Amino acid sequence: MRAATKLVDRYELGPLLGQGGMARVYRGTDRTLGRPVAVKVLAEPFNRDRAFVARFRREARAAARLADPNIVSVFDTGSDGDVHFIVMELVDGRTLEDRLERDGPFSPNEVARIGAKVARALAAAHERGVVHRDVKPGNVMLTDDGGVKVVDFGIARASSAEEITRTGVVLGSPPYISPEQARGSPGDERSDLYGVGCVLYEMLTGRPPFQAEDPVATLYRHVHEDPPPPSSVRPVPADLERVVLRCLQKDPAHRFASARELEMAMAGASVGEPSTTLRLAPVASEPTVPVHRRRAEPRLPSLPDAPDRTVAETGPGALVRHRHRPPRLWWPLVAAVGGALLITALALLVFEPVRLPTGAVTGEESPSPEASPTATEPTSVSEAADRLHAEINAAAASGGIFDEDVTAELLDDTEEVAEAHTTQDAGWFWIEYPDLIDEIETAVADGMLSDDAATAIGQALEHLITAIETDPLDSPPPSADDDDDD
Repeated sequence: MRAATKLVDRYELGPLLGQGGMARVYRGTDRTLGRPVAVKVLAEPFNRDRAFVARFRREARAAARLADPNIVSVFDTGSDGDVHFIVMELVDGRTLEDRLERDGPFSPNEVARIGAKVARALAAAHERGVVHRDVKPGNVMLTDDGGVKVVDFGIARASSAEEITRTGVVLGSPPYISPEQARGSPGDERSDLYGVGCVLYEMLTGRPPFQAEDPVATLYRHVHEDPPPPSSVRPVPADLERVVLRCLQKDPAHRFASARELEMAMAGASVGEPSTTLRLAPVASEPTVPVHRRRAEPRLPSLPDAPDRTVAETGPGALVRHRHRPPRLWWPLVAAVGGALLITALALLVFEPVRLPTGAVTGEESPSPEASPTATEPTSVSEAADRLHAEINAAAASGGIFDEDVTAELLDDTEEVAEAHTTQDAGWFWIEYPDLIDEIETAVADGMLSDDAATAIGQALEHLITAIETDPLDSPPPSADDDDDD
């Protein structure tokens, strides 16, 4: 496929800078902003695969969120006919692969310096929930001023578990792929650390840790063989060798816990003394886990109980989808919010001046507490749905939702729920409401919502649930027999 000379009447393409199995990179010009850019164009046959193109776009948007001096910035993504592209920062320099081919192994000091910056870039990505999955010398740029930039975060995640499972092909670079990826698993942050270990090994020795006559044999060696120590090939400082071999552990749980930990190990490694004997650092006493899974992730509340459950869920025609769902561990957030409200209430009682009820002096009867609705809680399902609708729109406007289709689905489902409740259509409501819950849960699980957006939408959903429980439908969920009658 030959890319057009201009894309979407904005990006003018120049000479080809490089190409790989899935994309070509052109030097380009952004005519709107008047600046040079690099334009990555999806290659055939991937440009005709709708599922691959959709994931390519989503992951490009995710990569655009990564702001770090050691990561190549992503400016834009789009399509022009069957040409799908990503617009990136243009880096003046050469790839680490080019430098290795031209100059051979690096000095230990350079290995430690470059390795620490690669680890720093990966740490910034991992902490935003983005995994590279294709760390290799060709994806590390060495700039003319001595900088280091990691590239290809967008398209690397496009070749994830979905594509591996569907095509039966392991996508990645065999000399640098982790054992778990070689087995067909998508891998996680620690898979990136294995890739870094392979890159460091090659920088020290001039060759990757595993080589074979064909890619399948290389994958086999990653899974079943231990790499020879770098010091068996060339003199290597002992501390640096230990770091590399820790990255190359077969079991992800025995590698560094995070890219940030690897960065600190690289910075602290002594590079002055060549290694004569192999001294492995002790394996961590506790297995490591991916860093972004250690973070407190936003969770969504469970469905409220359907009215008249004992009637609606008995008999052979009961609706299975309305069974009680297991709790989703929303209670930490609820407890935190409840605690904050309690502290606020106590503070008001202590510090606010005493106010007599209206009419206490004049003798008039004070109004009933129930006469004044709270200002912070929605008073109806319609108002609660409007709030959820507003939070979804706000998340989309701020970039907290990374896919336009997800935004549209969430908005449509919210409107359907509100309308079904307003019309007291139980059959419609108890189909649409679980769909709304499922859509939000799927967006969170797929990483299509940022942490802040997921938390705000989850809180709005809590209000909607409260409103529904306060104002339940007059009729219970329909049974499967009722659906058959329709």
